[in-house]
Amino acid sequence: MKTVAVFPGSFDPPTLGHLSLIRRAAELWDEVVVLVAINPTKEGWLGPDERVKLLEEVVEACPNVSVRATDDLVVAFAEQYRQPEVQVVLVRGVRGSQDLDYELLLAHANREMGHGMETVFLPAAQSLQQVSSTEVRSRLEHGERVADLLHPRTVVSLRRMQQA
Repeated sequence: MKTVAVFPGSFDPPTLGHLSLIRRAAELWDEVVVLVAINPTKEGWLGPDERVKLLEEVVEACPNVSVRATDDLVVAFAEQYRQPEVQVVLVRGVRGSQDLDYELLLAHANREMGHGMETVFLPAAQSLQQVSSTEVRSRLEHGERVADLLHPRTVVSLRRMQQA
């Protein structure tokens, strides 16, 4: 049976932590869909199209990874991949216990709404546990370096976007 892993997040912007989890998911499952989840009630730092573009740039070497965006519920989006011969799982990264309580609540809700769709937790690499999009945005706002938090292509693309 084929397994499609849907990895949702805001990815605003995508970090080395995200990329590490995406690569690990690509090794574990047949297909990985990185899903830029758009919250219509919340204004993102980057637009959805910009986030998709940044992600596509850093996952192009992973042939079984694609990038999509949706403003629908994650489980509703993921349902489109479910077929009799295809299992769908949701993938969530967990940096530590501070993330786990929230993620467990979300997993239970998604399981109920997604007709039993399972959530698989991938722990963040220890060296990347402090990496977050919030930290990236904060550093950029203060003119600080972000090269230790972002893929080099993302750094270049963000500079280009800021100059435009």
